Order: sequence, then structure tokens, then C-alpha cells
Amino acid sequence: MRSPAVLPVLLLLILHLTAGASAAPSYVVTSPAVIYHPHTAMLWVHLSSLHEPVQVTIQLQRADGTHNITLLERKVQEPRLYLNVTFPAPTPAKGKEEIVDLHIAIQGDSLDVSEKKKVMLRALEPGIFIQTDKAVYKPGQQVKFRVVSLDKDFVPSNKKLPLVILKDPSQNRIAQWREVSPRQGIVDLSLPLAAEPALGTYVIEVEGKRHYFSVEEYVLPKFEVTIDLPAVVLEKDKKIQVEICGRYTYGKPVQGKVQASLCQHIGIRYSPFVQTQSCIEVSGQTEKNGCFSTEVLLTAFSLTSFMYGKKFRVQASLVEDGTGLEQKNTKSCEILPKIFTVTFENTHDFYKPGIPYTGTMLLTRADGALMPQKQLLLIVQGQGKDTSQTFLTDRSGRVFFELETSGWSGTVTLHAQVNETAHTQNDGTYQDAYAYLSPFFSASRSFLWIRRLESELPCGQPQRLWVDYIFTKKALGTEPENLDVVFLVLAKGTIVTVLRKELPAGAGLRGSFSLELPIGPELAPKAKVLGYAVLPNGEMVAHSTELNVAKCFPNKVKMAFSEDRALPGSALRLELVAAPGSLCALHAVDRSVLLLKPEAELNTEAVYKVLPEFNYPGSIKDPPPCSTFFWDYPNFPSPVIPFVPKERQFLHHARRHPLPPPSWRNSQMDTYKLFQNAALKLFTNANTSDVGIKSEMRYVVLFPSVLYYPYPGKVHIHLMDLDEPVRVTLHLASSHGIPNVTLEAQGSDILQLNWPRFSNGQISTPPAEIHEVAHLHVSIQGGSLQVSEQKKVLVKGPELGTFMQTDKNVYKPGQTVRFRIVRLDQNFIPNNRELPLVAVQDPSGNRVAQWREVSPRQGIVDLSFPLAAETALGTYIIEVEGKRHYFSVKDYGVPHFEGLIRLPRIVTAKDENIPLHVCGRYPSGRTFRGRAEGMLCHDQDHIFQEASERICAEFKGQTRRNGCFSTRVPLASFNLTNFYGTQLYAHAFLLEEGTGMWRSANKSCTFVDETAKITFENNDEFYKSGLPYTGTMLLKGTNISALRGKEFLLVVDTGRGKQRKTLRMDGSGSASFQLDTSDWTGRVSLRGELKDDPAASEHEDQKYLKNIVTNFYPFPLSSNCESLLRIRKVEKKLLCSQPQTLWVDYVFDEKAVGIELQSMDVVFLVLAKGTIVTVLRKELPAGAGLRGSFSLELPIGPELAPKAKVLGYAVLPNGEMVAHSTELNVAKCFPNKVNLSFSEQRALVGSRLRLKVQAAPGSLCAIYAVDQRMWSSGLKDKLKPSTNADLKTVTNTQLGSAPSSLSQRLPYLQGAGPEKDDMEEDPGIQMDFLGTWLWELVPVGEGGSAEMAVTVPDAITKWEARMFCMSPLGLGMAPATTLTAFKPFLVELVLPYAVVHREAFTLVATVFNYLRQCLRVQVTLVESAELEVSADMGKGAYRGCVCADEERTFQWSVRATSLGEVNVTVIAKALRTKKLCGTEMPVVPAQGHVDTETKLLRVQPPELM
Repeated sequence: MRSPAVLPVLLLLILHLTAGASAAPSYVVTSPAVIYHPHTAMLWVHLSSLHEPVQVTIQLQRADGTHNITLLERKVQEPRLYLNVTFPAPTPAKGKEEIVDLHIAIQGDSLDVSEKKKVMLRALEPGIFIQTDKAVYKPGQQVKFRVVSLDKDFVPSNKKLPLVILKDPSQNRIAQWREVSPRQGIVDLSLPLAAEPALGTYVIEVEGKRHYFSVEEYVLPKFEVTIDLPAVVLEKDKKIQVEICGRYTYGKPVQGKVQASLCQHIGIRYSPFVQTQSCIEVSGQTEKNGCFSTEVLLTAFSLTSFMYGKKFRVQASLVEDGTGLEQKNTKSCEILPKIFTVTFENTHDFYKPGIPYTGTMLLTRADGALMPQKQLLLIVQGQGKDTSQTFLTDRSGRVFFELETSGWSGTVTLHAQVNETAHTQNDGTYQDAYAYLSPFFSASRSFLWIRRLESELPCGQPQRLWVDYIFTKKALGTEPENLDVVFLVLAKGTIVTVLRKELPAGAGLRGSFSLELPIGPELAPKAKVLGYAVLPNGEMVAHSTELNVAKCFPNKVKMAFSEDRALPGSALRLELVAAPGSLCALHAVDRSVLLLKPEAELNTEAVYKVLPEFNYPGSIKDPPPCSTFFWDYPNFPSPVIPFVPKERQFLHHARRHPLPPPSWRNSQMDTYKLFQNAALKLFTNANTSDVGIKSEMRYVVLFPSVLYYPYPGKVHIHLMDLDEPVRVTLHLASSHGIPNVTLEAQGSDILQLNWPRFSNGQISTPPAEIHEVAHLHVSIQGGSLQVSEQKKVLVKGPELGTFMQTDKNVYKPGQTVRFRIVRLDQNFIPNNRELPLVAVQDPSGNRVAQWREVSPRQGIVDLSFPLAAETALGTYIIEVEGKRHYFSVKDYGVPHFEGLIRLPRIVTAKDENIPLHVCGRYPSGRTFRGRAEGMLCHDQDHIFQEASERICAEFKGQTRRNGCFSTRVPLASFNLTNFYGTQLYAHAFLLEEGTGMWRSANKSCTFVDETAKITFENNDEFYKSGLPYTGTMLLKGTNISALRGKEFLLVVDTGRGKQRKTLRMDGSGSASFQLDTSDWTGRVSLRGELKDDPAASEHEDQKYLKNIVTNFYPFPLSSNCESLLRIRKVEKKLLCSQPQTLWVDYVFDEKAVGIELQSMDVVFLVLAKGTIVTVLRKELPAGAGLRGSFSLELPIGPELAPKAKVLGYAVLPNGEMVAHSTELNVAKCFPNKVNLSFSEQRALVGSRLRLKVQAAPGSLCAIYAVDQRMWSSGLKDKLKPSTNADLKTVTNTQLGSAPSSLSQRLPYLQGAGPEKDDMEEDPGIQMDFLGTWLWELVPVGEGGSAEMAVTVPDAITKWEARMFCMSPLGLGMAPATTLTAFKPFLVELVLPYAVVHREAFTLVATVFNYLRQCLRVQVTLVESAELEVSADMGKGAYRGCVCADEERTFQWSVRATSLGEVNVTVIAKALRTKKLCGTEMPVVPAQGHVDTETKLLRVQPPELM
């Protein structure tokens, strides 16, 4: 209930009248919820039908019981009293705010009232704005500025300003003024700039307000450049018109040359180092009018692709003929798909039966243009039928409508759309408008309605308000009397004035009247008029309307020169007109200065922005009518949608439209809520809402709001205290012909029903296309219970999860692409529904492969296709039923190594240096040797410049023994003081030693100003005195590992004393607590901080630990909420197959359960994936007492993963429903338990192993094993949960402020596998990893296991194998298993890319030893007719020692004697010898004592080199 309205919110307390008195005394006392010091406040006192004198006392009572302030003390003798009580707002006792009690006492024989509510005293600081004489200065110039202070009524404030400071771009304080006294609210100051000041952005700070100006070396522009282009470009547009104009400051057109670019952003990461936009350049000469106009064709751009930004940016420059002076400008426009949008204007979200419902429909184009003379269709949906009307828009694209509401009941939906049949030539798309209207509650069906004033109201012109009314005879009684209608005019957080209209006794039951409302600055810019009347039957009827008032001021001023054109040096008069005694501040500036950057000029809009926000703090909100759900408070779950028969309807949603937002049982508007949404606290004994309506027989019916064909729905029916048998009938009115179901029940009964059931072949439409809104009708007939209600539900095809998986991310031309498509339903059961089309598109959008009517095998489709040898390079798309999967084709050579950059993900303002590492990595794992160089950059956008400036820190150096170059870049290099949340980009090159081969790498990190902070987690918004209050404190922030293990200090302030509790945080930085609330009453505050934290001046991390404190304010249940049910939170993640014990606390009011205690059912609905999974029931025996706890066991399985909700409720004998819900985090698990394992964890390359598969009998398992580095390089395997589900409820129990839906998330699978963003993580690198080893489908027999023999590939790496299995039981995913493939030693050839025919070159081979002992090896270059080895190399064989973790290089000088591609082969062999390697005896490995490598060498003639 945190209302964002300009005016504070009003809460209402209802004091019931003694039954039977038709003319009973009534009172209405209302006051602002927030009282603003030092202004005058007003409260309103209205007493009527007094038969005897009463004493009225109104006080502001402080918490300490002293210094109370009496606002009114008066004995009222007359039968009626209308009184405005004005008083100076008291100063808050502490700080800027103080919470006090507003106490009213009305004492007399006929009235005995003593009530209090919390209000806030708030010190309202003057609004401050700052004005400089210009926005940009040169060095040596004088900065002149003013500080203006105004109160909320725009009256100047002369309150001293403690400090005015001015800071340079490095945040150094270069000037200050202390204790500055305004003169009639104005402070006039100045400061000369030094001849060589720091250039950049300066800031003036006053009382927390900031104003910026810049100091630059600039030349005043002689002319300005403007760009005219459409505000919006539509996706279907083929061309746009662009006009660029130049005009001198005195108005003459500029002649010159125009150059411009029209660019569209491309969504590629690492934008500092790659091309990020597609552009078209245009140029030309301006015409006589100073303009250059051109037509730009858009065929070169992609207006619909998601890879491209939805915005065009035009950058233009104009060079003046003759002088060469240049001016620039930039302008952007949006690219939008929608063409026509219908919206509702000036409508309410409620209606009053019998009073016409009015509003406006507006039709606009995507560019905001109004659409006249278009037909709009307004469809009214309610009472199980639809009616429609056709309208024609006027010149403004608007249609006013008025609807008769006499026959309306329940929720009514308004659906506005373009009448497509009338615009058959239009090829556009449409965005419809929807409004969901609930009936305004009135027990007697009496209403008041203030007609809306739609236009902005000018100051000084009184407005006439028209008011309609409908009263029933029941409400007025048999002897009509004169009736007072009171109008409270509210603005800027207070009651501005009160108007009154007396309706004579003969005015009739229906009519209209008017009254005049003065309009002045005190109402600007927004006001509210709330009118009410207390009827003879004790019911209050009311209505409110908002007024938009023109921004105006009490002081009417004028300024004018005696002439509007004059010669330089001539004398003029400047005439000023203002209120007597005014002090006027003048400001005149060369318009050329404004061309640099338009100043935030002092104007009406700027002044109105200094108005404070008149909000309503949650700490003084009155508790809502008793409801243990407390849905009216923010961040609390919304479990149910209840309604009372014949008075409340289901919330309807429109055809082929998402389900509407939640509604509450009390979301139907009433007088109580009108006051609540206004600006006052209210005390009254009038009836203002439907609180207290009861029914002896009770029922609760819950069912899903979405039914998934062909799965059955689930309906929960709970009937209580039936006086005789009833018949329950459920009917789904849809095109599917679902048979009704009828049940007989009596007494008290809980029924679970799997309904509706869809039979096979019942729907001819393909399941994927099923999308129908149907009506589910509930009928309960028998005895005095007669219920007939219906609600709309959505019948749709199942939310099938489709994910795709390719065997790798990047392919070469000529390779084979292997991929799988997996289909699952929301319960992870494989779906074999035929896929109409599987298509593959190349980068140009051409279809290069397709498969039609593909049938999955246990939910899996396994496909492949070869790439052509000369295929197009770029990004390819596999598309299946709207889902997409991306892979790339690149013609990359076999990289010898890859380059990597390591940066911290986050850099904070406290960091002095940024650690940066540039590393080389070989596929074999050996150490890289070489040189790194690059830069770390930041793009800084200047306030006064269109272009951005790049600041870079360069680095270079040799790699170390770990293959990395490491450095620390000073954060001060980038001057990031004003650039929080920005990106730093690293770009580096690695140059391999000996070969000259190089690789590049990119990486980014984010700079934030985040300091460590403490938050409260899992805390209830409310507490119940006597029940334990639980929660968690959590330490958040970047780089907080050093703080973990510290202790929290929790300070509990109950207003009567403070309790301190020490909590030790765990390894995750959190600590749970449980507090005794036995002595808690009223407002309680919780304060969390770090215990024993040294003073900031002593702390080495003082900047990081600033403000590491948090506060939380749980509110008490209202005194009338004496019954409570609470399910204790389960904070841990629950493991599947391990039952969880839920503990439940309860408190029942003795009045609610009655004198004769009886057993009571507490029902728990377990909700997950859009349905009721199970229902648990606990019977509390009659002797259980009024307060206690109990537990129940909840089974945890895959059907609840990953999130579930438990909703518990009980219906008390007095008809009140108490309920509570809690969310459960369940570990992601699957019904099919599977496992994958190799027979060995390490194996020699080329050896044979067994791969064992275990799964549910009959499973089909997909196995894929890849080089483990592919996972870290972007290959991902994801199952993404997504959600969408609601429950709907039918009940006549008292739920208080119950919401309309139980939003339980429905997980289903979306696209999985490598995604576009993953592939482009590092576009500058493409390692040719060893790729995919295994890509197999393995069926598992009835024994639940299978084995397959595999051969380890001839490569040193770590293989990672993963597997998922599909069976009728469902999906199973195996944890990853790894296999390390090794060799004792390795020989590697290093060849140049190409050599010149018959020219000598050096051939290099390196031997790496992975053993812990020395080897003596012989390395031989195999003879070849295509290679000629230098004579001094002998037969091409070398011998030598290579010890542990060492490498040795051997070289041959050779010539290539043949053109083309030549095979080069080297063989390394471990020798058995007794000759020592140093002091160590060499060994010969038992396996792998020989290693061979062959590579292709390209030989080219000299002319090609």
C-alpha cells in the first residue's frame, strides 16, 4: 500500500453504530497524515444529529506523554458542527521527523469516543534551486550564481544556508561561503576563475542540492545546426526524409557544406574494439533557406533483426562557406514495430451502478501522431456476455464514450481496439487497450459522483464542479431530511479549503447539482476534491476527482524591453512589474552561449521541481481491516482471489490477452479506500466499506486460471457448516465440449477433483495453437446457499520446453554440424509431438537445410548436415517452432595457442589498482612464452560534448613462468569519480617467442561505487505480539570476503527500551535470528550493523565501510486482528526425496472461535508449476487451545522444483478466514535418476575404456563428451525455468484485503544450449579446441544400465562428458564426469604458415616431458622427397635429455623442393640407456614411449610471397 500519489494516503478506523438508530449521532474528524512544519495545518470536524451536548477534545500526544498539544477543546451545544481547525504545525522533537498520536475524544450521553491514530510531524526544508549566469565559462572569467529558497507555497525563505561550496572536476573544494543569509529568498554570489583552472565539470552544492557548469576553452558559435527527422521510424518503412539546417543566432540562414551519417547500433559486446554500428553517409550544400534535405533509403539497415538496436542516430556537421567554421549536432529516432496504439484516458478503475461510466479512447501512431477519422470498437464484457459499440475518432484522435451501468454487476472488462474490418487496406499491427472495472461498494447502492474536469485549469478562473447522486429510500429513511454534502479540497499535503452543499429534503433520490471552486496557486500543480455525505442510515457515500492546475505563482510579474530590436550601444528601457516590495533577479545572456548547452534556465517547470514529495510514510500507516494475509502491504505474496456471491465477481481477462493483474476481494473500491487514497487520517462512525459481511454457510473453491490441454486441471472445494445437502456443479463453457461434473455434499467436506479432463481427439486444433478464453461456472445450490458465479480461464496448449544443442559452437567450412532438439512438458516428461519444420538459415537468412514433420524419439530429435566447402561465413540459426539456436562458421586456421585476459568482474571506488593478467594457453597445456602488450580503456561521455573521449592505460611486458604477464593498473588513471556503473575494456596482443605468431584477446569489467551494506532478508512485514519474530541479516557488497566471520549487532528498539543481540555471520555473510515479541507494541525498529567496527578514521577500509548499517520497521497487526496463522519460513534449499517438516503457529481470538470450542480443520495447499500438487489437512482438536504450534510433514519431489508455495488457511466459526503462505526453494531435480561414469579417471591416449550408463528402465540417453575447455569458452548446457500460473478462488469467507491470484510460478523449459551471447563472449579469439569426442544416443534396457566401449582420442586434454536421459518417467540429467587423457611426453612441430619454394627455413620441434623423471629421447625428422635437409644435419636425428616439466627444442635447416602442401613428420622416442641425465638415470615409460606428429606445410612460388 505504498502509494506513489502526490498526496499522502488516508487510513480509516470504523466505529460501529448501535443497531437500530435511524438518526444516530455521527462524527467525521479528518486531518493530514503528515503535518508539515513550519506551515499552518488544518483539520476538519463534522458532527451531525447530536441530540445532547458533547465535549470535543483533539490533541497531538507525544510518545513521552509530555508536551502534548491541544488543538481543540470545545463543548458543542448545537445539533450540528462544521469546523475548520487551523493550527501552526509543531516542530518535530528530534531531527526532521517525529511520530505522534492524533487523539480525538467526543464525550456525551449519545457519543463516547476515544480514538487515536499515528501522524507524522515533518520539518519541511525550503526548496532550493541554483542558477548560474551561463553554463560554460572560459578560464579567467567570473562565475556568477544565485541560490533561491522557497517554501512549498512559493514564499521566499530567509533561512540561513549553513554552507555553500564549489568544487572543481577533481572534487577539490575551491570556494565556500558559511552562514549565508538570503535577501527575500535570494543569495547572489560570484567567483573569479583562475587564468589556468582545471578544465571540466564544476559543481555548486547547497543543502544537498547540486548545480553543474563547465570550464572549457571554447569559441562562441555564430550559428546553430538543427536536424529534422521523423520521431519514429516504422519497421516497414523503406525510406525517411532528413533535413539539416543552419541558422545564425540573429536568424539568417547559413550557407555551407553539410556532412551527415545515419547509423544503427549493432548489439556486439566489447564495443571499443569492434565495429558496433551500420552507417550511411550523406553530404551536400545548403539551399537558400539554409537547409540541406535528402531522402535516405533504409534497405541497407536491418529494422527487424533483434541483433540490431532499435534506434537511428544522425550526426551532422555544417561548415560555413568562406570561413570554414564548423558546428555539429546529433539527433536520434526510435525504430518501432507497432503502428496503431489504443489507450484509455480519464477513466476510473471502478464504476457505480446507475451512474454513467465515462472515458476517452485515444488512437496514436507509433511516432505519437494522432489518428483522426478511424473507427474504434469498444467491447464491454460482463455478466457472461459481450456488447460492442463503434466510434469514430475526432481530429485529436480521441473518442469520448459514455456507458450505461444500471445493469452492470461484478467485474466488467472494457476492451478497445481498432475496427479492423473498417480498415482492410491497412497492413499494420495494433495494440489494444484493456480496463478492468470493479463495482464501487455501497450496502444501500447509494452513490455520489463528481464529474471529471479533463482540461488543465487556469489560475484565477473559478471552476464549476458538477456532482451526480443516487440515493435509495432505504438509505434516506421514511422521513427525508436536508442532507449536507461536504467537499474537502486537498493540495500539497494539506486541506486547502472546505466547501459545503446542502441538499433539501425534497431533492429526490437522483439528481445533480453544482458548486463553484476557486482556482489559485495554492492548488497547483495537482489537487484533489473529495466529497462525502453521511446518510441517515449511517452509511457514508463519497467520491473524489483529481484536478490538473496550471503552474502559476502568487506574485504576478512582467518584464519587457522598450524595443524588441535595437542597435548595439543604444539605450533602452527595461520595464518590470511585480508585487509591491518585490526583489527581482534579472538574467540576460548571449543566445550563442545557449547553443553550447541550453542552461537549466529558471522557468516555471524548474521552480515546480523544487516542491517536496508529499508522501505517506509506512511507519504511520494504520493497519488494514483484519486480514492475516496482509496483502495490502508491499512485497507480500498474493495467494487467492475470493469473492462473495452476487456482490463480487471474478476478475475477467480479455480474449487472447495476458491474464490481468491481481485483484483483491476488497479491491472493489469503497468509501474507505477513497479516504485512504486521499490526504487525510479519518475518524468516523459512519459505514464506509463492506467489512463485517458474513454468511453462516461457507465455501472455498480454488482452480487454476490456466488449463493446459491435454492435462486435467485440479479443483479444490471446501464446504463448511452446511445446513442441508448441496449440489456443486462445475461447467466449462468452451468450444471443447467438456462434460459437466456434479457433486453432492453435506455438513463440512473437503473435495479434490481432477477436472476438467480432455479426451484424445476432443480438440481438432493442433495443441500448439490452442489458445481460448473459456468461462468456468461454479454453482452451489441447496438450502439457503445459492451460488452461481463464473470466471474466465485460459485453455491453451501445453507449455512445451524446447531446447537445442549443437556438438560445438564454431565450425569450419566442410565440417558436419550435429545437433539435437529436445521436447519436454512442464513436468519434464518427453513429448513426441511431431515438429512441422526444422530449418537452418545462413547469415543472409537463406534456408540451407530443412526437415519436415520430424517425429522425436522419446522427446529427442538427432539431426546433422554437412557444411559446404565454400559455405558463407558468419552466424547460422537453427529454428524450431519459434525457438532459435545459434552457431558460427569461421574459416580460421589452427591456432597454435589462445590468448586470455583475466580481470576482476567488479572494480570498486575503494580499489587503488586493477589487477590485470594476460596469459597464453596451448592445447597441450605447456607454458606459453612470449610478450604481451595492450591497453585498458574507458570511454567518458562529456556533458557538453556529443562525442566521447577515450582514456587508456597502456601495458606491455614478458610473460612469466606461469605463461602470464601480470600488472596492476592504477584506478586513478581513469578519473572515474562521476562514472559509477561504467565499463572498462581491456584489449591485448600476445606475441609468441620464436615464431612471431600472435593472438588477441578482449575482456571488460564494471566500475561501481558499491560499498558493503547489511540487509534484512526473509523478514515478515508485520509481527504478532507473543509470537517469535524471525529473519536473517546478510552482508552484501563486492570484495567482502575479508569481513566474513565478523559479528552483527542487532539493535531492537521498542520505544520503551533497546535490546542488543550479537549474531555471528556464517561463511556466506548471513546470520539468522529469532526475537521474543512478548513486550512489543506499536512501532518497532530493527537496526543492523557490524559489531565493534572501529571508528571510520581508524579503519583502513573506512571508505568501503561507510554507512554499513540498515534499518527495518515491522508493523504490528491491528488490534482487531486477534487471530493469526503463520507458517514458519524454511530458509534452506530443500533436497528432493527428503521430507520437510513444516511448523505452523496459530493464535485464535476467543470471540472468533466462540464459547463452545470445537475441532477445526487447517488446510494446506501445495502449489507448483501452475497447479495444486497436493493438499494436506491438519485437524486441531477442540482442546488445542487458543494459541499453539503444530507440525506436518511435506514430501519433497521433482514436482515441486524449483519453487513451490504452501498456502495454509482455516475458516473460524465466526466466518473469518485466517491464512498464511510461504515459498519453498527446492533443489533442481528430475524424476529420472541417471549416472554416467568412465571405467578410469585417467587414461593414456589411444587406450580402450568402458563408459557406464545408468538410468530408469527404457530410457534413451544422449551422451556428449567435449574438450573441457569448450565449456569455459562459451559452450553451455542450460535448462531455463520460466513461469506463469495463477489460482482463482470462489469464497464467501471474510478474507479482508485478499488479492486476486495465487501467483505460483510454472517452470517450463525454454531454449537451451549455447546462445548468441555465449558465442560472442570473445569475438576476437577462436581456439580450435579438440571439439566433440562423443555424441551418442544410447538406449537403456529394462535392467536400467548399459555399457559402451570407447577409445581415448590421441590428444592431451581433459574430456568432460555429460548426459541426459528421457523416459516415460521423465527427464534425468547426470552430473558431469571427466577423463584426463595423457601422454608421458609430447613432440610438437612449430611451422610457419607458408614457405618459399627452395628457400632455406628453420623447422622447429619441441619435446615436453610430463613425467616426474628424466627421459633421454631421440627426435627424428622423417625423410621426405619434398624436403631437403641441410647436409650438416646428418640424417635428421637428435638425441638429448628432457627432465621433469622441462621442454627441449630441436632444429633443422631445410628446403622445400615441391610446390603445394607437404607433409612434415617428426618422431620422438624414449631411449633405454644407462647414460645419466645430469645426476639422474633416465626412464622409459611402460606405455607411450613413442610420439609422432605430422603437419602440413604450404609451399608457394616466390612471386606469391
